Order: sequence, then structure tokens, then C-alpha cells
Amino acid sequence: MKTRRNWSWSTNKPLLSSLVEVAEPKFILELGTGLHSTPIFLNSNCKDIIFIDNDQRWLNHVKRRNVFKPYHKTFFHDLGPEVSIGAFPKELTKAKKAEIKDYYNKLLDNISILDKFPKLLFVDHFTCCRTLAINTLYKGFDIIAYHDCEPRGVRWYEYYFEKELENNYSHYKLRTPRSWTGCFIKHGSDLEDKLEGNIKKHIQVYSKEIGVTPNQLSLVKEHE
Repeated sequence: MKTRRNWSWSTNKPLLSSLVEVAEPKFILELGTGLHSTPIFLNSNCKDIIFIDNDQRWLNHVKRRNVFKPYHKTFFHDLGPEVSIGAFPKELTKAKKAEIKDYYNKLLDNISILDKFPKLLFVDHFTCCRTLAINTLYKGFDIIAYHDCEPRGVRWYEYYFEKELENNYSHYKLRTPRSWTGCFIKHGSDLEDKLEGNIKKHIQVYSKEIGVTPNQLSLVKEHE
């Protein structure tokens, strides 16, 4: 079995594929488009999807590589020249953090009024924005997925979440030899049982695609 060398960016595929299949979301927000994640959403049955990226050139690249329908909405969120893709949260000034949080609060106001359930959020954009986005937007979503949550990534992205999120959602992580993908599922649905059974086939497919054995990937539920 030949292993693909560069597959760290694609490790979200089994979890996202399974979530889309079992939850059948009626609204999706992707923060940070990707060559692996975006096609999963575009090929789903969901027609109400918003894609927001902090890099206009990358967004244009993803749009050239995929087929976006007229009802798919794409936006560029300009963070200013002083904020790079790899800037850590601790590098943001208080003013910039407040500006970014205000952007997500306004986005949350628009999303909260949508009478479409379930809603899915996927976070995989600029390093400094991820936790700010999750801790602000989670109240508007039934499912929150996020990338790069392996132990080293938790420190980099400062993945430390609001207590209300941790108390009202079940927390899962898809562990791989490379990057991990996490997700929160709101209590009160049957999605957890469906996910735990359904993801096995997506792990099988993905393992074959990248050239590793399926037992190298596992979905683990975090302690409550």
C-alpha cells in the first residue's frame, strides 16, 4: 500500500462526509474554503451554503477548481495587511480581536433568524480567528466542526471553548497520524449514534485513498 505524502490538509474528509450524510444540514457555513472540504459541501443536497475566506486569491483558486451554483454565496473577509494566515491569537491586538468578534456577532445575527435546521459550521480559516469564530457563532449552529485539533494544534489555535458550548454539545475528535478534526453536536438529537456508525465506511474509503490502514483513524468522544 503506497501512502500519499501530503494528506494533512484532507484529514477532515471522513468526518465532514459523514456529518453531511447523517445530518443532512439545511444550512452550511464554511469559514476557510478548501480543496478537500468545499467539494463535500458543494456536492451535498444543501442549497443554502455560505463560504467565507480571509484570502481572496485562495478563494478564487478554490472557485476555479470547483463548480459553484448560483445559490452558493462566497465572501471575502478582509482582516487587513497586518494579519497573516499563520498569525497566532496572542499576536492580535485587543482592538483587532474586538473587530473580528464584532464581524462574527453580526454574522450570527443573520444566521440565527434562518428557519433552517440543522445548521452546520466548519472552521478551517486563519489561525488567529478560529476560536473567536467558534466561541461567537456556536449558538447559531447544531453542529460545529473544526480542523487541526491534535494536541499541538490545540495550543497553536488556542482551542479553548466557552463552557456553555462544552456543556450543551457532545465533543468528538477524529484522530489520525497527521492532523485531527473535531466536532460538537448539540444535545437532543440522534446524530451521535448515526455518526458513530456511519463514519466507519468513510474512514474505510479515505484510508484507501491515502494509503493507510483504517485502524490508524478513530472517532473518539471526549469526556463530558
